[in-house]
Amino acid sequence: MTRAIYEGSRSVYALREGMYAEGHGVNLRSGVTILYFLLRDLRRGWTYNKYGQRIPMTEELFRARARYLYPLCVKHTNTKECDVLKQIIEYAIMYHRLPEWAKHYVSIGYAKKVPLKVPIVGVAPRAYVNFRRRLLYAYA
Repeated sequence: MTRAIYEGSRSVYALREGMYAEGHGVNLRSGVTILYFLLRDLRRGWTYNKYGQRIPMTEELFRARARYLYPLCVKHTNTKECDVLKQIIEYAIMYHRLPEWAKHYVSIGYAKKVPLKVPIVGVAPRAYVNFRRRLLYAYA
C-alpha cells in the first residue's frame, strides 16, 4: 500500500519517525515543514519511499523532491505564498539549510509511534486474524 511520505498523520514519516507535516495539500507551512524533513533526511543520508522502505537520500533526490513542492503548492493553493515557498526552496538547495526568517513556518505534528502492520506473506487475512485471536486467548 502506498502512503504519503511526509504529510498527514497516516504518512510514512508519522508511522516510522513519529512526526509529520500538518495539513492537507502543500501550502507555505506544510511545504516548509516538508523541506525541513528533506534537509533532515539529506543530513542523515537516507529517507523513505512511498511504500515505507528505507532508500538512500542523494543530492539529486533531495533537489527533485524539494523542487516538486512548488508545483504542488501551485496546484493545491495557487496563491502568492507559493512564490515565497519557491524562494525558500532555492535557498535550501543552495545552502542546505532553511533561511532564519522561514523557520517559524515549520509546523510539525507528533504522532504516536504505531508499527506498520505487515501481514504474513502467503497467509489469507482471515487465517491471520484467527491465528492472532487464538494467540491472544492462549495468553489471556
